[in-house]
Amino acid sequence: MRIPASKFSASIRMAMRSLAMALFAILIGRAASAQTFSASISGTITDSSGAVVRGVDVLLTNMDTKDIRDAKSNESGEYNFTNLLPGTYQITATSAGFKVFRQSNMLLRANTAATVDVKLQVGAEQQQVQVSAEALLVDTESANNSVTMDQQLIESLPNSTLNPLNFVYDIAGTTESQGGMTSRSNTYDQYGSTFGLNGGRSAESEILIDGAPSTAVDWGGLMVSPMQDSVQEQQIVQNEYDAQYERGGEGVVTLVTKNGTAQFHGEAYDFMRNDGFDANTWSNDFNQAPKGKFHRNQFGGNIGGPIWRSKKLFFFAAYEGLRQPETDSSGLLTVPTQAERNGDFSHTYLPNGKLDVIYNPFSTHQVTDASGNTYFTRDPFPGNKIPSGLINPVGQKIANLYGMPNRPSQGPNDLNNYFNQGNGDTTNDKFDWRIDWAQSQKHRIFARMSDRVRENDLPACFFCNGADEAANNDDHGVQLVVNDTVTPSSSWVIDSYGAYTRWWEGQSSIGLGVADASKIGLSPTLFQAPLLPLVNAQNYYTLGSTYSSFDRYVRYLSTGLVNVTKELHNHTLKFGANYDVSMINNIQDSPGTFNFDNGLTSCDPNSDQGGGSCMAQLGTSTSGNAIASMLLGAGSGGSANYNMDPAMSLHTVGMYVQDAWRMTPRLTINAGLRYENQRPATERHNRLAYFDTTAINPLSAKFGSTLHGEFQYAGVDGRDRYAWEPDNLNFAPRLGIAYRITDKLVGRVGAGMFYGPTSAMISFDSPGEFPGYTAQTNWLSTKDGEGWIPTNLVSNPFPQGLSQPVGNSQGAMTLVGNGAGQLWKKGPHPVGEIYQWSMDFQYQVSAHSVAEIGYTGVRGRRLLFGNPNFDLTQMSDQYLSLGSKLLDNVPNPFYGVITDPNSYLAGADAIDAGRALAVRRLHGKVQPFVQQRIKRHRHLSVVEESRRWFRGSARLDHQRHVARRHES
Repeated sequence: MRIPASKFSASIRMAMRSLAMALFAILIGRAASAQTFSASISGTITDSSGAVVRGVDVLLTNMDTKDIRDAKSNESGEYNFTNLLPGTYQITATSAGFKVFRQSNMLLRANTAATVDVKLQVGAEQQQVQVSAEALLVDTESANNSVTMDQQLIESLPNSTLNPLNFVYDIAGTTESQGGMTSRSNTYDQYGSTFGLNGGRSAESEILIDGAPSTAVDWGGLMVSPMQDSVQEQQIVQNEYDAQYERGGEGVVTLVTKNGTAQFHGEAYDFMRNDGFDANTWSNDFNQAPKGKFHRNQFGGNIGGPIWRSKKLFFFAAYEGLRQPETDSSGLLTVPTQAERNGDFSHTYLPNGKLDVIYNPFSTHQVTDASGNTYFTRDPFPGNKIPSGLINPVGQKIANLYGMPNRPSQGPNDLNNYFNQGNGDTTNDKFDWRIDWAQSQKHRIFARMSDRVRENDLPACFFCNGADEAANNDDHGVQLVVNDTVTPSSSWVIDSYGAYTRWWEGQSSIGLGVADASKIGLSPTLFQAPLLPLVNAQNYYTLGSTYSSFDRYVRYLSTGLVNVTKELHNHTLKFGANYDVSMINNIQDSPGTFNFDNGLTSCDPNSDQGGGSCMAQLGTSTSGNAIASMLLGAGSGGSANYNMDPAMSLHTVGMYVQDAWRMTPRLTINAGLRYENQRPATERHNRLAYFDTTAINPLSAKFGSTLHGEFQYAGVDGRDRYAWEPDNLNFAPRLGIAYRITDKLVGRVGAGMFYGPTSAMISFDSPGEFPGYTAQTNWLSTKDGEGWIPTNLVSNPFPQGLSQPVGNSQGAMTLVGNGAGQLWKKGPHPVGEIYQWSMDFQYQVSAHSVAEIGYTGVRGRRLLFGNPNFDLTQMSDQYLSLGSKLLDNVPNPFYGVITDPNSYLAGADAIDAGRALAVRRLHGKVQPFVQQRIKRHRHLSVVEESRRWFRGSARLDHQRHVARRHES
């Protein structure tokens, strides 16, 4: 087909404009990948004898938008239409000497390669052969294995929170996240991605909305979701062998939003839940509490139609709001009694009913028995009451932050003596709009915006004095997608995308603005966040927010993508490229932490261990009380942290080529190759560091022996800016074979290779990822940190002042003598590989049902773990043979070498080789915190020679960032 020079020039200008738009989207945005969701129709044109007919004019019309495409059958009688929007189509075939063939009402699904063969009948062109078709549900030209839900099905199925991604759980092989936080039980968009397909990890499936990705770079949360009533079609692709798809090894979910049509259509709705229809909860019944208030009104409406009918310019717009007042429950909590707050423990008992004896830690002294055994002991407080002169004013103010007991306790030790209810509220407002313009047969464009004006959660307070654990959540986000499709000729299609997504997530303790450290008698300048410190008291409720204090996570995704399709006889050649950028800016201000346990007020003089030594009972539950320790100002540790505000980014470039070879009218082979390069993360101001375990630390000279291990900073001394080493040779071959056994039965087989994400939770856990640019001042609450005699009481926890960030000025000496919460090890960082293969048969039973039987296999290799958190404190197996000798005291080999007063290795006292005395509270539970072994063997890394304070793996999983206090 010849194209006049003027039209060809105009087409080239359109193509260049499309490319410029895509590049512009890259420059203004920050993002991840995107792929098209378009479909295709192809077929063979024959006459009544079965002979192919060449040169037939084929016209394809979108019956809703009146968008028109034309083509001619080739030498083999074949025609092909690619890059089609899902919708209802009509095919018209005309050729001299034959009746006009017209097949209408063909419902084409997303990402489906359908076959529609045309049989022409001899006759006059004024005569017509009219065929009324049904849905084209069977993909006859690819090995992709998918399930498609149309608008009718989406509107018919029950959906508790009206998030359209809930329907993935209707598909076999879909699993929930381990954290259990899903969009089925929560109204936040971010939980829509917390599922796994084909046995894959949760929150790692590719989610495309009108071809644009919508998952965050860190834990994979869904940034923006369209409303359920804005979705025309949803497709869950369990096996995807098209080379244009980035990632996708764990499945692809595609949402296609509604577009306007030539006729006006609209609706309004109100989805309601009310406590009047609910029974009381088991917990409320057990605690003799009334049924709480719960009202959910999820209401909205949408309208679509023509803006300019003759120009084929259409719109669709929707709004949805949610108002959900509710009653929140504290659950059963343990709080101190009034007598205990005053220092009177004469009626405080152990679980076995015996008196919980409180010992004076300031009376700790050493004695020698008749056998010459030396041990430590303490004196109990007379009457089990702490003298008023010993009560620390700050400790008592902390104790008074607890609510008063308001219910009978369970057991003699005042367990679960508090229960309360309060009013909470959730408020959402969302908008979707889309504009489609079929400018001509050669040019089509659409733009869609989804705006999350607010997704807010205000939980109830129970103490209401600034010490409550809950946190507010304030979310909003927006996604803009622009698609431009240019068809210069019947054999060329140029499809370009630009997408930009932003998700702002804020979490603040509900104590923000209510109280800060001044309420307990401390200077607010001690802590980064203007909040009360987090207080962990063994066996009592945690004061302050354990999940978030003052956090702001701002995530950006944007992409530019160009796909080019060329028809060559019985080949459809497709190639393209994408450039993606993902960014996240974090603010995680810390309020500081104080820990109290029963160790400093415990001692059992009747113990038969150590010749009567009570030190053998330190930290056990046979005596002592965390509130007693608190009143004395004697803690078990804590810290004041200064966290930086990182600005991280990851860039990805990808390109592919693919050929769909229609070897016969029934056999199609799809072969493609994709190249992906996920560049290592960078930080805007080069504040990244990684740990080199092989480098000789400068401390070696002063120590007199070789010590390995040091931090090295990205972008310093000629190093790259990267957080890890690049992996540049990632090629992903993909192959699919489809055989059309009958018009409704297809057999398919396919295999492909995909790549997983290179990072998870990037930019979180600041002390580990950014050593030197954060600072932690430890509360050395006992003399030389040995855990026996209190010092630096809570009223003056940091007498040496606060440690300040030093940046990279200390180089290899950064954090020597201290520890890091997370270590990024220097070395290879391969991108995870996912292999996928499948075989299946699919049969279209009716216009709305398909029967399928098949087999799918998935295998992952070199998958990311630990983000990449390499815990180097694990003791080598060769030292396990020392057995109980690991518990022996040895001289501190670093005394006089490490002089940092904030370091636990600066003291002169001997250190037990396998000490595990310290405890750390995590998620409100006291868990053992094993300090690093100090061994007689000195030829180990500095980190292995250090007694590290780490934060319980910091974030066990992404749910720690976004966990909510309840499920509706």
